[in-house]
Amino acid sequence: DVETTTVDGQVIRNATPVDESWATIIAAAGTFAQDSATDMEVYAESGPTTNEWKRIRRIITLFDTSALTANATITAATLSLNGSAKSDGLAVTPTIDIYTSTPATNVALISTDYGQIGTVSQTGAAMSYATWSGTVYNDFTLDATGRGNVSKTSISKFAARNANYDVAAVAPTWSASATFNLQADTADVVGTTKD
Repeated sequence: DVETTTVDGQVIRNATPVDESWATIIAAAGTFAQDSATDMEVYAESGPTTNEWKRIRRIITLFDTSALTANATITAATLSLNGSAKSDGLAVTPTIDIYTSTPATNVALISTDYGQIGTVSQTGAAMSYATWSGTVYNDFTLDATGRGNVSKTSISKFAARNANYDVAAVAPTWSASATFNLQADTADVVGTTKD
């Protein structure tokens, strides 16, 4: 931060003024975006009232892949997120997968980008909670759909979100004031070992 070519970070729906149903919180407009922190996460938080939800977070991450050039043939692609934490206080074993994104700009995130993340898997299979590492790179192998969304001449625009509840539009089993998260480092971490 300040980004010059691409951006990564998280987009968030904070339920306001009261907690919301799962259907509402995943479909309503975003309320906040963060693109200058050193971490980003797929996250859900329940409220104290039965079957009400307080917060959802999704990841957006862009890559400058213009060096490939139009003549390139993409035969394989892996998107890697360096894990920094995970937790499952809701005890619902959340999964995570890669999707496309269409943020308003390539160099900043805004709250409305919350609704600019796709629902078609770019890998063909979500990563399980057990597989996600909170200490090393988590590699997502892109399938033919995902490889087709790698730009050869510009910016490749991807995202990560919870697959089995957020994308599936299926409410997790509720428990009061609990969370789950799958957290990754952003490019704002100093140095290059976690980019």
